[in-house]
Amino acid sequence: NERVQSVFLPDLPMHDARFSADGREVVMAGRRPFFYVYDLGAGKVQKIHGIRGRSEKSWERFFLSPDGRLIVFTGRDGALVLVDGRTKQCVGALKMNGSARNVAFSADGARMLSSGSDADVYVWDMRARACTHRFADDGCTQSTCLALSDDGRYVACGADSGIVNLYDADTAFKSRAPAPLRAFQN
Repeated sequence: NERVQSVFLPDLPMHDARFSADGREVVMAGRRPFFYVYDLGAGKVQKIHGIRGRSEKSWERFFLSPDGRLIVFTGRDGALVLVDGRTKQCVGALKMNGSARNVAFSADGARMLSSGSDADVYVWDMRARACTHRFADDGCTQSTCLALSDDGRYVACGADSGIVNLYDADTAFKSRAPAPLRAFQN
């Protein structure tokens, strides 16, 4: 395979890199108080020096909304830091109990799920920027991954135990302790 472009960032040990929804940018982050955005068309790298109003020393975990509007960084103390996908400026923060570790979006970006160290899954209305529901992931002690199917029908929750629970989304979004449709074991 022929390499299209190569970028070297000497001050960033890379922990995560993701393409923007339109495929024009790559957002890159690591255990540093800054992150980078690479413009594929222009071939230029922009260093974003921290996020105004936040004192975190690391922005290594982040997630991009499918509509391209938001970059969501997991901050300290359960903070989900919302950064505008276009301007790269902080536009708000949401708060969950425990530490925030994972984020998943509905296909249209209107709904966001988050999970972390408290083993609960939080359901957020991104237009209102409010938590609309919270449910316990069955048997989970600490969340390691989270996914929402493209059609919005299923939620998959992975735990540090190696178990992945699959839920019917409609049921999970109405019950505080839904039973998984199926549990996959490692």
